[in-house]
Amino acid sequence: MNTVKLNAWLLGLFLLLDSTAWTATDEKETVAPVFPKAIEAAQMDKGFRLKERARQALAIQFTPVQAHEVSVGAGGVVRFQDYIAVYRKRDGWIRMVEVEASPNSDGGLRFSSKDFQPGDEVANQGASALRIIDLDLWGPKADACGD
Repeated sequence: MNTVKLNAWLLGLFLLLDSTAWTATDEKETVAPVFPKAIEAAQMDKGFRLKERARQALAIQFTPVQAHEVSVGAGGVVRFQDYIAVYRKRDGWIRMVEVEASPNSDGGLRFSSKDFQPGDEVANQGASALRIIDLDLWGPKADACGD
């Protein structure tokens, strides 16, 4: 079973193990954690907080951003419509951020965004699982990148 299918299967398992339903609680679209085994909290303007146990189970790894740029592998990149995005973690909140790609000296790609700040981290593995969580939380609104 490939990694993407395994991550999706594991996420589905987490979601099935808890019977609570997601509910919007106010105009900011703060969402009560439905699946406390995976998500601590979610807010449309900040993103969501993933519990450490869920991060480990879904094999999500983060790498620090260096000077508004980061180099990540294919497992850290999300492509949809005409956009390229990564999942940024800031102060424990995970949120999709649109990026621009540019080649680096080793033949790989570097990604930059005006939304990166010192101390940010970017998922370099498991972006597909984060995308599934994002879409489950926000539906079509998940495609609104950035702050």
